[in-house]
Amino acid sequence: MASISKPALPVATVVSFVGDGTAALIRRALRAVAARPDHQAGVLAAFEDRYASHLLDNTCLYPEIADTLDTLVQAGCVLSVLTNKKEVYTRRILEGLGRTETFPNIVGGDSGWGLKPDPAGLAGLVERSDIAADRTWMIGDSSVDLAAAHAAGTRAVYADWGFNSVDMLAAPASYPVADTPGRTVQVLGLGSKATASTSSISEAKLNSI
Repeated sequence: MASISKPALPVATVVSFVGDGTAALIRRALRAVAARPDHQAGVLAAFEDRYASHLLDNTCLYPEIADTLDTLVQAGCVLSVLTNKKEVYTRRILEGLGRTETFPNIVGGDSGWGLKPDPAGLAGLVERSDIAADRTWMIGDSSVDLAAAHAAGTRAVYADWGFNSVDMLAAPASYPVADTPGRTVQVLGLGSKATASTSSISEAKLNSI
């Protein structure tokens, strides 16, 4: 916003714009400050440049997530990331958090599958994981996550402990809502000792756990 002499937006407002990709984020922000639409390209470029330099400044795992991910991997789950964030940024973040090996499959907003709620990326992850859609869980914290899961025919759980909240969803009732990571894993059928945080999780060996 400063690059076009506009005021910064409150964090809560920016959070409400997140979820449909960077271009949508910038478009909504420009509309919120009554900026001209032709500023889109320049502001988007400025945002991308700054984000690329600072994407790990304040990024960290949710509490309990490190142990959770290790538990899921040991249980035989195939973990994937499905995000509208660019894949190059996603890989850099996972590397910075020491989690590159945890997620063998990554689909980002620039991976050629389209943006959520388009189900193509999730369908691609189902195929890569070689696990049936009805044995695949989408763990998401936005309406676009749930919409993608519905369209792809996978199961889903809404992670109310994520960056969004259930209050922001129009119709979350069709999916279970987990207000803590531990509850998320209970929904997966893995018991109460594990906790989980991913954009998508593929269920692998649950019958033998």
